[in-house]
Amino acid sequence: AQLNKLDFIWGRLQSEWSLFMESLVYYYSIYGDVLVPVSFIVPREDDWPKACWDFPLGDFAHRIRFRNDFVTGKNAHERRSQLDGLGYVWDVNEYKYMKFFRALKIFDKLEKKRTVQSTTSREFSTIRVPSKFVVPSGHENGWPEDLWDYQLGAKTMAVRQKQLYVKNHPDRKRQLEEIGFRWSGNA
Repeated sequence: AQLNKLDFIWGRLQSEWSLFMESLVYYYSIYGDVLVPVSFIVPREDDWPKACWDFPLGDFAHRIRFRNDFVTGKNAHERRSQLDGLGYVWDVNEYKYMKFFRALKIFDKLEKKRTVQSTTSREFSTIRVPSKFVVPSGHENGWPEDLWDYQLGAKTMAVRQKQLYVKNHPDRKRQLEEIGFRWSGNA
């Protein structure tokens, strides 16, 4: 039923695609996303359909993402729709950057709110994330659940020092600078 809701293609010569989609749906139901690590192989566990055991799900996801395997030709539109329906991430680097960018914006908003409520002042134009800052869990902290335990401080340092997410992406650098990100100084 879940596969039919995703316009699953049941036609002939679909065995690999069908196994991939069935495995991906189960992966999603267990992990809550479809960011399958390249090395992930469906385990021989009762949580998974036996037909999917030992299926190289991560390899298939990687091949689809980087070589467009299985998503070209006659069934391309339907297959892409199925993947999009599960929230498939076509560009992992962009996804990770956008997660960082969103976390940075939320941090800045919460920090400005906290600073305004206290009597201390700070320069509002610069975002200063402590290097050991990890997004706290719990709705009471104002963070969305998908960012809980995200190591924003470490990611901020990696962006500054190693150009993580921004190397060869001047548009991303500009976007970060527009919200108050600085390339040196206190992280």
